Amino acid sequence: MFKKIYFTQRLLSLFLVFSIFHITTSNSEESVKDNQSDLVEIQKKIDALDKKINQKKKVKKEEDKTEKAIKQIPFTLSDAQKSSIFQAFSNDITYIQGPPGTGKSYTISALTILASKLGMKTLVASQKKPAVEIVYSKVSNLLGEEGCLFLTDDQNRKEATKDLLQNLLTLARQEISNKD
Repeated sequence: MFKKIYFTQRLLSLFLVFSIFHITTSNSEESVKDNQSDLVEIQKKIDALDKKINQKKKVKKEEDKTEKAIKQIPFTLSDAQKSSIFQAFSNDITYIQGPPGTGKSYTISALTILASKLGMKTLVASQKKPAVEIVYSKVSNLLGEEGCLFLTDDQNRKEATKDLLQNLLTLARQEISNKD
């Protein structure tokens, strides 16, 4: 894709040079004005192509960064799972659904871990508590309890979350006082 765009841009640039040569050799003032307006249009097209090329390069760079981070995840992902992760990073909202045993929890766990490594935040929600527990278990094993917050109606979990938040606040206060 890049080669086609680059070739098209070079072709337009050559046409631009030819048009400039034609303007300088033309005797008619009206012809010069026509050619100048053509040049403006050609320059707009070249600018649009440059913008597309830069966008493609940016997307490629992000994909490379994501691919590198995926390789650091300590469990194996299928091509379909990797594709779902790439789609999640290129769309505002992504749904991962399927029948039991198809790897949804692994995919969502990998996505959550990857997002954390890339400095992003994620929200994992499900109608089924066991699904969230599986993801929480996988993610908290890698990121630590401090990297995850699990909200539920279970009283024991609520107490554990309350203690975790209290410990994080205490650590934050200590860091602030150490800086002073």
